[in-house]
Amino acid sequence: MYPIPGKQTTDFQHLQSPTGWKWMVLVCFLILPSLFIQGQDTIVRCAADVFLQEALEHRSELKEKRVKWEQELQEHIKEHRALPRTNITIPVVFHVVWHTEEQNISDLQIYDQLEILNRAFNMQNRNLHTVRGQFRHLISDVQIEFCLAKRAPDGMPTTGITRTQTDVEGIGNERIDFTKRAIHFSEYGGKDLWDPDQYLNIWVCEIGGNILGSATFPNSAPYPEAEGVVVDYRAIGSIGTGVEKLPFADGGKTLVHEIGHYFNLHHPWGPGSGSCDTDDFVEDTPNQIGPYRSCSNETTESCGSEDIVTNFMDYPEDQCLAMFTHGQKERMIASLELHRQNLLESDVCDPPGVPAENSADLAEIQVNWFPGPQRIGLFAPRQGNYSLDIEVFDMAGRLVFSERSSFGRVHMIGFEGYPSGVYIICLRDDQDRECSQVMVF
Repeated sequence: MYPIPGKQTTDFQHLQSPTGWKWMVLVCFLILPSLFIQGQDTIVRCAADVFLQEALEHRSELKEKRVKWEQELQEHIKEHRALPRTNITIPVVFHVVWHTEEQNISDLQIYDQLEILNRAFNMQNRNLHTVRGQFRHLISDVQIEFCLAKRAPDGMPTTGITRTQTDVEGIGNERIDFTKRAIHFSEYGGKDLWDPDQYLNIWVCEIGGNILGSATFPNSAPYPEAEGVVVDYRAIGSIGTGVEKLPFADGGKTLVHEIGHYFNLHHPWGPGSGSCDTDDFVEDTPNQIGPYRSCSNETTESCGSEDIVTNFMDYPEDQCLAMFTHGQKERMIASLELHRQNLLESDVCDPPGVPAENSADLAEIQVNWFPGPQRIGLFAPRQGNYSLDIEVFDMAGRLVFSERSSFGRVHMIGFEGYPSGVYIICLRDDQDRECSQVMVF
C-alpha cells in the first residue's frame, strides 16, 4: 500500500466496492485475524482495519494521499531520528455512553485506565518481565503522557468524562447509514465528539458484534465525526467490568492498542489479514504472518524469524502485552508532529481561568526544521502558557517572517517557499529574547 524502499507492501486496489457479497467477504478477510472464541461468543479484538478500509472505500482520494503521507513520514523519521525529544502530553475526554447500569462504568475505572495508559507509554508497566530476553533491548519509553481534560469546548470546567444514557443497544456498532455509526452522534443516541484538534476522544460503550475496540488512523477517518477511539465497556481498565467480563482482556491493554492505531501504528503483520508479504512500516518489528492469541504458544516464529508476541499491537492476552519498540515510538511521534500537531499544542488540561505558568526559559525551547511539509517547529520541554513574538531573519539580517503566537507546548510555523539556507529564529516574551539558527533545506 505504501511504497517504502526495501519493504514489501500491501495494495488494496484489488478490493471491490462495499456492496453485496463482496463487502461481506472483505469484512471477513479483515476481521478473521482478530477473532477470539470464548464460550459461545466470538470476540473481535480490534476492528481498526475495517474502519480504515471503510474510509478507503468511501473517500476516493484517500489511498493516493496515504501513499504520499507515508513517504513524508518515513523521510521525517530519518531526518529527526537523532534529535532530542521532550515528553508529550495528550488531553483526553472519555465519553461514556450507556444503555444498562453495568455499562455506566465508574470514574475510578476510568482513572485506572488512564494510569495503565501512562505506564504503558512510559515503560513503567508491571509486566515488562514477559518480554523475551532477545527483545528487551527494543523496549521503548515512548514518553507520551495522557491527562483528563479540565476545560470543555465551551470554556467551562470539566472532569474529562461525559456520560450519556442511550436507548440503543450495541450502539458502538449501530449504523445510521452505510458508513456512519450512531455512537458518534448525540442525535442518534451517542455523543458528539469534542474538537479533535484539542482532545483525544475516547467513546466507551457496548460496541456490539462482540467487538472490543476500533480507532481512526491520522487523517483517515471514514467521516469527520468518528475521529478518535471506541472501546467496549468490558475492556476498560483492570477493575470493575474491566476484570469481570473478559479474562483475556482484563488489563486495560485494548485502549493502549487502539491508541497505537490512532498514533498511526499498524498491527505487526501490516494492514489486512496478514502474510509474510506485508509489513507494518517499522524497521525493528519482524515481518509476521499474523496475530498471536497467547504468549504460551509453543512456536513464536514466522516469516523466517521470531516474533515479538508481547508487542502492544498484537493480540495475546492483556497480561502478556508489554512493549512498544523504538521504531514504533519514532513512527508515533513523527505522526503526531506531522498529522496531529494541533493536539500537541492543546492546553485543555489547564483549568479555565488558571493559565499554566511559563515553566521553561526561552533558551530551553527547541527549534527544529521539518522538510515535508516545510515547517519550523518550536518544542517547549514541558506544558506551559507561552505567548511569544516570533521573528525569522535570513543571514543578511532581513526579517522574512514574524508573528505573535500563544501555545501550550508545541508550535508549528509554515515555511513553504523560502529558499534553502541558514535562518535565525528569535523568540521574545515580555522579559527575555533568545535567538538560534536553523538550517532550511
